[in-house]
Amino acid sequence: MPGRIRVISGVTVAALALLFAALGVGSLTAGDGLRVIGRDAGPQVVATAGLYLALSDMDAQVANALVMGEQYAQQRGAAVARYERRRSEASQALLKAFELAGDDAATRRTVQSVLDGLGRYERLAGQALLLNEQARHAPGAPPDNVVGSYRQAPDLMRSVLLPQAYNLTLESGTIVRRTYDEKNAMVPLLRTAVLLAGLLALGCLIWLQ
Repeated sequence: MPGRIRVISGVTVAALALLFAALGVGSLTAGDGLRVIGRDAGPQVVATAGLYLALSDMDAQVANALVMGEQYAQQRGAAVARYERRRSEASQALLKAFELAGDDAATRRTVQSVLDGLGRYERLAGQALLLNEQARHAPGAPPDNVVGSYRQAPDLMRSVLLPQAYNLTLESGTIVRRTYDEKNAMVPLLRTAVLLAGLLALGCLIWLQ
């Protein structure tokens, strides 16, 4: 009888150890998933989605300002003011995305590339807006020197900046989805382990009574 009690006691201890181990793994898994979704990739999705919208509207507002002419100075000023707000939002979103990238070198390089491209775009757009204001032209197509100064800006936006911003959002979204799927797949296994270990420990304790 004492030998049997020792065996059952050992099984009980092992079952309890398995139970606590399963609970510990579950806690770590959930914590890691929450960190990725709540602190890393999740906020990065929000930041980069805002970046894409800000960049798109920046280009639209510059185009609006260039065709309004002197007769619509108030509306042109509003378009330029909105461009400046969107430019500030894009810069803040990029800085946030760079910070959230952490040690991800590839994401940091992409963010840096967008920052560099945004700087070039701002110079081109700023020069075009300045020439446009000096031209004091009628509503409609701006003078050739304004068009020539601005021509590279929308090309840069559409062929470089917007695709890179989209890729940043897509990559972050993929990380969130993969993390969710991986952590979600662990739940049934951990639940089963906890249930079996708990039942085994309970059965052993009842037997010892």
